[in-house]
Amino acid sequence: MNVSLKNNVAIVTGASRGIGRAIAIALAKEGCKTVLVGRNKRKLQETQKGVEKYSDAIISIGDVSNAHTAKEVVAGALKKFGRVDTLVNNAGFGIYKDFEDCSLEEIESLIKTNFLGTVYFIKAVLPVMKKQKSGSIINIASLAGMAGTPSHAGYAASKFAVLGLSESLYFEFKPDIFIGVICPGPIDTEFFMNKGYEIRNFPVKKISPEKVAVETVISLKRKRFFVAVPKWQGHILALKSVLPGMYRKGIEKVAKRF
Repeated sequence: MNVSLKNNVAIVTGASRGIGRAIAIALAKEGCKTVLVGRNKRKLQETQKGVEKYSDAIISIGDVSNAHTAKEVVAGALKKFGRVDTLVNNAGFGIYKDFEDCSLEEIESLIKTNFLGTVYFIKAVLPVMKKQKSGSIINIASLAGMAGTPSHAGYAASKFAVLGLSESLYFEFKPDIFIGVICPGPIDTEFFMNKGYEIRNFPVKKISPEKVAVETVISLKRKRFFVAVPKWQGHILALKSVLPGMYRKGIEKVAKRF
């Protein structure tokens, strides 16, 4: 099965840069009209310029951790385009500190943005897609949502939640609404600079946002529920359930490098 995305209306959160920008442009190349969501107007406008080389786009400025933002974005999409065919929940961030050093406010912020932001947008778009009896929702999780690692507790927890939510909704929303989840590994973006802390000697090569965008489009067109990017890292993490002791020893060894 290979579904055409031409003339679809897609909402992309976190579209001001990185993965979100790459996904928005990739969808535009497929003929999608896009609604670009983010907090930085200037960067959203930069994305919009790239997207409008291929298709129509509007921007919507707001914070996904606020439920009202999701309602406003969906209402704006309906006013402009009359429908919503695709939602890509991409907005998110990471804080890389030991759990002991993370404040409650930082952990709450991770959960509100990475997990509840996803929930808010799904809730907002669900009545529209149910009325249409069609739609696709892609949640950008992380390989950190498959396996916890040192200094990633809050981030991993938020992405574990996104992965669990996605799997449950995959069954609940069939057959009319497709749910997919993309789990990227380390991405070569500004994402890895947070709170003045940089992961300098990452043990694996970072992947490009464009690679994630390509896999997102494939997931939408072929209705693939789960995609790990890169695939080989997903296969390694899948071994955790078979060889948990070896996995933990490997993580401890790798963690000493950075």
